[in-house]
Amino acid sequence: MKSLNAFFADIKSSFYNPAFYSGIPTKNTGNAVVFLLGVSALSAFALVIYISILGITAFSSFSVDDVIAKNYPENLVVTVKDGKASVNQPEPFIIPLEEDMKDTENPYENFLVIDTRPEATVEELNSYNAFAVLTKERVFLASDEKDGRVIPLTSVKDLTVDKTAVSGWAESLLNLLWVIAIPLVLLAIVLITVFSLVFHLVASLIGAVLVIAVGMIRKTKLEYQDAYKIALFASAPVIIMQTIAMFFSIPNLPMFLDTLLFVVIVFANLGPKKDTLA
Repeated sequence: MKSLNAFFADIKSSFYNPAFYSGIPTKNTGNAVVFLLGVSALSAFALVIYISILGITAFSSFSVDDVIAKNYPENLVVTVKDGKASVNQPEPFIIPLEEDMKDTENPYENFLVIDTRPEATVEELNSYNAFAVLTKERVFLASDEKDGRVIPLTSVKDLTVDKTAVSGWAESLLNLLWVIAIPLVLLAIVLITVFSLVFHLVASLIGAVLVIAVGMIRKTKLEYQDAYKIALFASAPVIIMQTIAMFFSIPNLPMFLDTLLFVVIVFANLGPKKDTLA
């Protein structure tokens, strides 16, 4: 708990505390890197949780049953028995694409056509202009390949597709998504943390030059290694402000604003040592 309190005290001091900054040259570089790692992890955690809350809020109004009731054809039942498909509706049974899914780059008019009639010809099947065509023994799927993709039904022994079955599959898929959500959230936190840390470690190589320049203006002579450590600590307020900007739907602060904030932080904290509380 003591080290955690010290960490947050250092975050506070990284915004403004000349006495704190005057002591940074006495710290080793490892301490500065660990501090920046903690700030990056804290920022990543806040961002991922915030985005997750937005996603859950938006998803809470989603209903599988409503979507299926709206889009699945009434009373449609497709049965596959020993590799042979049949349907309880007049054929060909056509499910057209929604109008908003049609555009100049989309050559298809229909989403699915079911035609299990033995007399159906290849010319008829091609004329349906659909993403998928179900015949007696095969499923033809649109693809980048010249002749599309063909899936034989020989391995399907007993399958019934109706509104209830589709609803059950959708619910199972949603449950699976919830199961993998936590590992995905943790992975996102780790990846964002690593990216932020590496980015600011590299950016601080240039930031150290700015620190030296500001130090000259403030009549504070600094070696490059000490300036680099100061740049790492001064990056914390930039990371935090970037995170807060995301909360207000500002995806990225302009680079010059990040740099300006960095320079202002350094300028305000460099100079003669002052007796300031940490």
